[in-house]
Amino acid sequence: MPGRITGPPSHPVADVVIYRDPRRAIPYYAAADTDVARGNALVAALAAQADGDLIVMGPGTFDIGIQQITVDNCTLRGQGREQTTIDCQNASGTTPDLALTGATPVITDFYFLNSLSNGTYTYPVGSITSGAPTFAELRRLKIEGDSDALYYWSNAGGDLDAFDCHFRCKYDSVVNLGTGHSADTWRFWHCQFEGRGPFTGGTPATIINNVVTKSCRMEFYDCHFLSVGDANSTETYGLNCALINTSLVFVHNCTFQVSAGAGTISDIEIGANASTVTIQGGWGAGLNGYITTSNGEGNGTFNYESGAVDLRVLTFIVFPPTSDTTTGDGKFYWHVPASLTGYVLKTVHAEVVTAGVGGLTNIMVMRWTGFAWQDMLSTALTIDTAETGSDTALNAAVINTTQDNVVINGMIRIDVDAIHSTTAAKGLIVTLEIGRE
Repeated sequence: MPGRITGPPSHPVADVVIYRDPRRAIPYYAAADTDVARGNALVAALAAQADGDLIVMGPGTFDIGIQQITVDNCTLRGQGREQTTIDCQNASGTTPDLALTGATPVITDFYFLNSLSNGTYTYPVGSITSGAPTFAELRRLKIEGDSDALYYWSNAGGDLDAFDCHFRCKYDSVVNLGTGHSADTWRFWHCQFEGRGPFTGGTPATIINNVVTKSCRMEFYDCHFLSVGDANSTETYGLNCALINTSLVFVHNCTFQVSAGAGTISDIEIGANASTVTIQGGWGAGLNGYITTSNGEGNGTFNYESGAVDLRVLTFIVFPPTSDTTTGDGKFYWHVPASLTGYVLKTVHAEVVTAGVGGLTNIMVMRWTGFAWQDMLSTALTIDTAETGSDTALNAAVINTTQDNVVINGMIRIDVDAIHSTTAAKGLIVTLEIGRE
């Protein structure tokens, strides 16, 4: 069945071959070994496709020019995205260059490039309004164009699974489901979504789902979202990474990366206008640049499920490992960046390198509101005699829930109110976890 082919034919593939049951090979060899000749061979093969066919491209570039091609209820496969390239220069901006039709089309193991690069809308891969697939499968692809690397047209329904794919464009949307999309599910595993640019007047958006009816579901597993501003641009980007305008969003172990070039970073926006957003696992890792996820939460239900979810860990070395602890206010200060808007203190912990003896080491976490310092704990952190951590304290620290939010462009301060009475502890590390309220 289409999509269940796991490896290439056992013999080398020259240009394009259709494999059709009962294992009848129909070659479409190019007249000469040129990019255009290979492209013409591919167009001819796709024109002759039948349900269930496996169409295999050899290595090299297949230049199809301004022609648009269709993969119906069959499988189109190359020799790998580093080996096989389909190059298109179509500028229609109204229909996809490679249209997915039929019940279950599969495309796999090639690089599809719209190389026109003139700042107009291009739609390298997608569906059309009529004849959209019931289920499409994308595997080990790289798809690139000026905009909308993957686009499903208005009212074009159908489920989609994508595995190990790289979607890249310069502006507008990297992946776009169009308007009026039906209640379907799109799933992405180990995929990268890359927005670069923009052209003048454009905005790089890593992934936007423009669904007026907001009735579909999008799922992302171990994916990476990358938005890179044009280094020559002086624009202020209003939106850089987005998963928006969809009814249900499920994000598991995904990372986000933003780099503004000469522009100004704004937001990573998760779930604006969504009815339900579910976040699981270690997402939101800011690899380079300025990360915020403050937008969108007020528009629906945000669920952070069990596991390490959207927590930022702050580790403060208050005293070096060989230094005695001493009492005093302001032993450590930390500035709160604007990216942590809406975050609150979730957990606190104190650890010394060498245990002290006698009495307690007593530590308070303070916040600066712009007007006054306030205790963030109603019960202070303590480390008991001969112990090294607050986790074994007789009286556990308690966060003051009326004063637990971090104030952007404010500060967090560590005070040491008491130390061990006989022998002071050496070294002090305070660890805070902050997360969404």
